[in-house]
Amino acid sequence: MSARPLGVLLTLVLAMACGSGNETPQDTAAAPSATVASDEGHEHEAPHGGTLVELGEEFAHLELVVDTATGRLTAYSLDGEAEGSVALTQGSLALALVVAPATDTVRVTLAGVANTLSGETASSTSVFAADVPQLKGVTAFTGILSRIETKGQQFENVPVQVPGDRH
Repeated sequence: MSARPLGVLLTLVLAMACGSGNETPQDTAAAPSATVASDEGHEHEAPHGGTLVELGEEFAHLELVVDTATGRLTAYSLDGEAEGSVALTQGSLALALVVAPATDTVRVTLAGVANTLSGETASSTSVFAADVPQLKGVTAFTGILSRIETKGQQFENVPVQVPGDRH
């Protein structure tokens, strides 16, 4: 092989091995961890205008939407790109919320919502909701989602913040 093709080949191999320098090694055997922030430059739009909570590293998302007029809190289970719905079979989601300026914890259970058009039932759905009087007129709160199982992975004690960082 002449020196020029060998040099091109070596350059390609080095470029592939080095990458752009922004990637981090991933342990594919490790279970995804719950986070609320995404890598810089990689953003998803919340399809219902709410706040996205990232589950694992882009493994899945939960979108939280608050109707400030009524206090209704709705959660949408979404895929890793926050584009498609993902039905969960757990039937409800439990959250512990802290609504400023109060420091008391508000325990909330979001019940599964059936949808005859999509065929989802209350026990196998991508939508969960509850009326939370403490959220009337509220635009910001923090909390913990106690447990969610999506696409075969379980996440516990997931921090939530509404509004959240741009995701």
